[in-house]
Amino acid sequence: MAINNHLTRGCWCPVTRIALVTVLALGLWCQCLVAVAQQLTGAYRPRGPVIEVFGINEAISFPEKFERRGVKLEVLRRLLDQQGQAAAQVGARWTRGHTVAFPRLSWDRWEREARSFARADLWLQAVQRVGLEAVVMIGPWPGNKSRDFTSRYVLQGDARERYVEFVRAAVERYDGDGLNDMPGLLRGVRFWEVDNEPDLKNSGSPRVSKRSNFCTPEQFAEIVILTARAIKSADPGARVLNGGLYRVTKEFGYRYLRDLLAVPGLLAAIDILSVHAYHTGRDAGAVELTLRRVQELARGKPVWLTETSVPAAGKESFLSPEWQAEILARTVILALAYGIERVFWHTLYDPPTEKGGERKQISAFATNSLYRKAARQAPLEIKPAGKTYRKLTQILKGIDWRDIRPIKVDRGIGVALGDGRWLVYSDSSTFRTGVPASQAQTLLDGREVAIRQRGGKIEVNGQRQALLLTGGS
Repeated sequence: MAINNHLTRGCWCPVTRIALVTVLALGLWCQCLVAVAQQLTGAYRPRGPVIEVFGINEAISFPEKFERRGVKLEVLRRLLDQQGQAAAQVGARWTRGHTVAFPRLSWDRWEREARSFARADLWLQAVQRVGLEAVVMIGPWPGNKSRDFTSRYVLQGDARERYVEFVRAAVERYDGDGLNDMPGLLRGVRFWEVDNEPDLKNSGSPRVSKRSNFCTPEQFAEIVILTARAIKSADPGARVLNGGLYRVTKEFGYRYLRDLLAVPGLLAAIDILSVHAYHTGRDAGAVELTLRRVQELARGKPVWLTETSVPAAGKESFLSPEWQAEILARTVILALAYGIERVFWHTLYDPPTEKGGERKQISAFATNSLYRKAARQAPLEIKPAGKTYRKLTQILKGIDWRDIRPIKVDRGIGVALGDGRWLVYSDSSTFRTGVPASQAQTLLDGREVAIRQRGGKIEVNGQRQALLLTGGS
């Protein structure tokens, strides 16, 4: 304001004023470009094959309610193998186990089940049979249901010692060093995630934005640090993730993450920063906000998006299987642009529908998956989201992270793949970009869209769809 007042005083001629305003505007524009570039590249840059970005959260799972009813071991093994094969068929490279869903590897349950690792063994065997890599969630109590098992998110005295014993025993069983390993272990587990969604535990509900005294940032940090030390005492080569933050896109979750990372020792305890991004917006703006915020706070740590998805049906008129596939494609493009090392879509398949066509609401994510199942005994049917996921794995096969570069797209985002191809999307029906492409097709259905040269750039009639551009040199 002081500068503006100064400029309005004195005998400035109109031409001088226009020139100065132009210079100031140009400077601000350049600053914005620098800021965007910093956000897109991030402090940490992944290495190696880009195809390793693809994961599925809980790809191999079996509901506890059905397990309680009784299931034969050979039947359960066959069901888990079918899920693993379906995950592999769409090109997934990773899956993530869960302390609530499956294999339910928590200290509380381990002690209640006579210190048995049988379920975790069964899960990991199925994971490794199809060549998937595993991220194993571990913690004191079952993930999002911790409040059902303890009134305080604190471990003290004997409980603390018993928990550390559990963590060391689990890591030792699955580290592949030949000492007390699981029979039939094909390769060691290297990635361990400590619990899940601490910010959600703290508020108690997605609809609440008020902090409680349960699972505060300080309490959660203490559990993460304790668990990380136990993990690395059993396997010094292991890599540790914090439990994924549920809603960094909201101010509540963003503040929780900032406070968590400020706790002394937390950043040193983890190797990878884990976050989630769920939404039902018309575009992928919530995902981008999450990734931007996390990269600003990551301080050189790799970032993994360990849960993300959108529904294929719901109250909003724009929700559809095709819209879900579009958001999946945009999420992957955003992840590449922001240097996100892994993306885990939630989850493999939608639960079956009941008689009369009404969907059985096993969870709040009843239509978020890559496949669907019409009935319990019916085969899995791939959805548009699953086809798009598979197509992206095919496109990115053979691409290295060193070849990935963000590119400017009018009202959108894109990445160069380094081989004369680009993945882009825009919120404008027709957009311009500076890449030398000559062809464009939609990721959803492979349909060709119009593209033409104009003013040294190309103009693409993309109709607000994620695209693959080709034809460059």
